[in-house]
Amino acid sequence: MSGLHRISGIVLCGGALLLGACGTDSTETVRGGIGDAGADPCEGRASQRWCRDADGDGHGDAARTLDDCNEPEGFVASCNDTDDTLVAVYPGAPELCDGVDNDGNGTVDDRPSGPCACLDGAEEACGTSVGTCTVGTHACVDGAWGECGGAVLPGAETCNGLDDDCNGMVDDLAECVCEDDAVVPCGSDVGACQPGTQTCAGGAFGACEGAIMATAETCNGIDDDCDGTTDNRAGDACECVDGAIQACGTAEGVCVEGSQTCADGHWGACAGSVDPTEELFDGEDNDCNGVTDDDLPLGFVLRVRTAPDGPRNYYYKAWSAVPTGSITADATYIEGGNDDVEFNDGYMYRFNRDSQTWSRYSVTLPGGDFSRPALNLLPGELSVANLGFGTSFAYTVFIRDDLALSWGYASAAGNYPGFYRWNPQTMTLVGDPIEGDVTRPYYGARTGAGHGVVWGDYVALTFSWTKNSATYGWVGYPNMAVGLVRTDGTEPLRFIEDVDARCSIPNSSAPFVDANGDLYVYGINASVISFGRVSPNPDEVEPMAPPHNCVLRIRAGEDHFDPDFYVDLSTATQTCEIAHVQHVSGHTVLVTGIANADCGGVDASNYRQQLNTSYLVDLDTGVGFAVPEIPKAREFLRTEYHYRGALYLQTFDRVQGTEDGVFSDSQVTVWRIDEADLSVRQAFQTSGGDLIGFGPLKVR
Repeated sequence: MSGLHRISGIVLCGGALLLGACGTDSTETVRGGIGDAGADPCEGRASQRWCRDADGDGHGDAARTLDDCNEPEGFVASCNDTDDTLVAVYPGAPELCDGVDNDGNGTVDDRPSGPCACLDGAEEACGTSVGTCTVGTHACVDGAWGECGGAVLPGAETCNGLDDDCNGMVDDLAECVCEDDAVVPCGSDVGACQPGTQTCAGGAFGACEGAIMATAETCNGIDDDCDGTTDNRAGDACECVDGAIQACGTAEGVCVEGSQTCADGHWGACAGSVDPTEELFDGEDNDCNGVTDDDLPLGFVLRVRTAPDGPRNYYYKAWSAVPTGSITADATYIEGGNDDVEFNDGYMYRFNRDSQTWSRYSVTLPGGDFSRPALNLLPGELSVANLGFGTSFAYTVFIRDDLALSWGYASAAGNYPGFYRWNPQTMTLVGDPIEGDVTRPYYGARTGAGHGVVWGDYVALTFSWTKNSATYGWVGYPNMAVGLVRTDGTEPLRFIEDVDARCSIPNSSAPFVDANGDLYVYGINASVISFGRVSPNPDEVEPMAPPHNCVLRIRAGEDHFDPDFYVDLSTATQTCEIAHVQHVSGHTVLVTGIANADCGGVDASNYRQQLNTSYLVDLDTGVGFAVPEIPKAREFLRTEYHYRGALYLQTFDRVQGTEDGVFSDSQVTVWRIDEADLSVRQAFQTSGGDLIGFGPLKVR
């Protein structure tokens, strides 16, 4: 391979994985890679959809796609694989005796040549140890048991004082003559069998006396058929020993363990147990998962503008479960104002931007009806108006149930005078505001900070700076920066910058911390709309296009960006514009942006009318795949909402506004992305506005 070729978000130059365009001197290993953003690798040729063929069987996974004009390595045009982890499984594959539906017809091991007697590759004991015989093993090949290898098999009986035919009798032939009163052993001492003796009378050996002979195998913990293997019953495998008793169920929460008894090799029903039920929000662990009242009601907040250019009011409601149909703001909602909303420890916290006041809600059950939870305003408010935050919004990270950190714009100019800590349980301030120098050379203090995450002893959040220069207009600060606020308030705000300017300046997407304690940060710049250029000195140095959107990492315990880690999101997703990134689980992120094929004519005046595509990107490999279940959408909500093992993503099917003189509200679909298997399904829709808050509540 030579030249530049895009492969699932990776750039290969002459077979080497490089940072930079082909032919440069850079040899830094990257995930993703950067090509020439201005070049057209397709040279005018049409792009087509390719599917990932991880197992190399010529059939791809329709859920893992990439659009390209060339066939990328590891991708194929056929997108009908039924299991992309097994090379022998695809539509029309030969059916094997392997316990798998190879041909994808819905039936396992239904090969046309006949039923499978065994699974290929299985081995088991064969033969017998009676007489002169010994046990061997045989293997399953093409659904049939092969020859018994290593065994001594029964032979023809001869008059030699041995049990040649292994029937437990010595010299049991009419022509065999023995001396009267001679005694020889007979039978077997394997398993349940016990040897006996045969006595010669009238020149012939009599029956085997005193022996215990082989019987049919049962599930009793004994080798009944004396083949050297216990409980290897043919056709109906033993899962337990008859008569055995074991505990069943759980003793967690309100549940009580029972017992089950083994009969005919199988466990019976669980008797005497108290089984889990749905949570009743009564202070007990009703579903017996070790957590009390975890299956809690949900709090939803919808943002609705009821008239063109009118205020967007907020409506609050508690639900007993995630709804599955369409929902609208109706009379059962509580109406709010210009608010921000957070959820923690089963409470809903509401921040009124106008009054700069926090209030708190819990959930009650009117009439004891668990299906109709209601929000209840609790006494006590926290005002932070004297801290000088103006009327703009607040970001919040809950460090513990009794400690939160909040920050927000002091004015429309975006200046940050500091951060404040507060106790959500007592609704009081904790200590003094945390100060810090947020200025940057040539940019001053006009900065934007996004959502944060707890990282060890700190809260980490991304910062960006912009300036409206007299010469070049709006320009961005070129270096990605992470702000660190110590949770105990003992240090001023400080920054870690990527001095190599490898990444676009960040937006409000929250970083995430992995299982190793490493911090992952997204650089996502609106490169085709306003603020899409960067310069170290916006008054004198002509701005340039920003680097690609990317992900950088800071190792746990370090105070600099990892020089050896870089994931190019622009190339991994083949997008010209990325709206935001959300962490799904592990090292997988969800990226939403405008695909290269949809970028024509996008600018600051119409970007909300463009269609955004959703992608899942593996940060370990730099590979990105479009999510076919989620249609292209107008806009996305950037806040992450995780609930019961899933990420909930909000997409705008219709953006609020007036068109042709007719006002329409937002129409939103909320998608559920499973954190374990990454499966995607629609959760619910809202036709009364956009979802601005989502979190669990607790009945108190």
